[in-house]
This record gives sequence, C-alpha cells and structure tokens, in this order.
Amino acid sequence: MERSTIHYLHQKGWSKTEIAEFLGHHRDIIARVLREPLDKQPAPPQRESAIAVFAPQLQTWLDQRWTVQRMLEEARQHPEHPYTGSAAAFYDYVRPLKRARKGIPGLIPVRFDGLPGELLQIDWGEVRQFSFSHPALAGQTRYFFAARRKPLCVNIN
Repeated sequence: MERSTIHYLHQKGWSKTEIAEFLGHHRDIIARVLREPLDKQPAPPQRESAIAVFAPQLQTWLDQRWTVQRMLEEARQHPEHPYTGSAAAFYDYVRPLKRARKGIPGLIPVRFDGLPGELLQIDWGEVRQFSFSHPALAGQTRYFFAARRKPLCVNIN
C-alpha cells in the first residue's frame, strides 16, 4: 500500500475520505495507516506448516528408508492429525530432508566440456543499416548464422 503517499497527503491537509477516494481504499484503512508508523513492516505469518507436525516421524521414516509415497500415505492415515494437504507440498517438504541426509547440495552448477570436435556453439544475429558496397543493398537488414566448433587437438612433431 502507498503508506508514504497517505502520510504525505494527510500532511498536505487532505481529509481521510479524500485520500480514500483518491487511492481507491476505504477511509477506515486510511485511518489505520495514519495510526501506524510510516515504516511498519508486515508481520510474518505465525502458523505452523501442516507437514511440520510430522517432523519427528519423518526423521524416523527416513532412517527406515521409507519412500516418500509411503510416508505420505502414513501421514494421511494418522489417527490424531491426518495430513490433508497436497502431495506436492509434502514432497517439497521432504526433498530437502532427504538431500541433507545424502549430503547433496540443492543446486550444483555443472560445467560441460566436450571432447575436441564434439562441442558446437551456435548463434543467430542481424545487422541493420549495414553499408554494403552495392548501392542497391544499402539500408537492408542482414541476418547471419555463426557456429564455432571446439577444435581438434592435433600435435604435429
């Protein structure tokens, strides 16, 4: 929301109703914003994940090398607090736990180096308003294709 705008217009003498009409908000919202400090940060949500309830059990299940599908089925059939969320959210919660146990970092950049003669870099481009030696071609756009192959290493002794 435009907190600074609301405070600025109020300092200029605008009424809360005028500010509300100008910004498209209700006047009660404008009044609330004027009561709050200008640099107020929104409060983070204070709810616990529906999957976090199963954290101790997830560790046990991971120790027993259960599949994520089996963990999800057990969580959904839990007698006290059955899991009712989506399967994708459950998988997304368990995936980093499994990676941490394996010692695999999340994203690893992999450099690709092909053997000589295997790697080919390709690019397309265009040249606009290129001055050609033929006057009839002046001002035309020319398109080009560029390819570069990793050279073969040949030792000549």
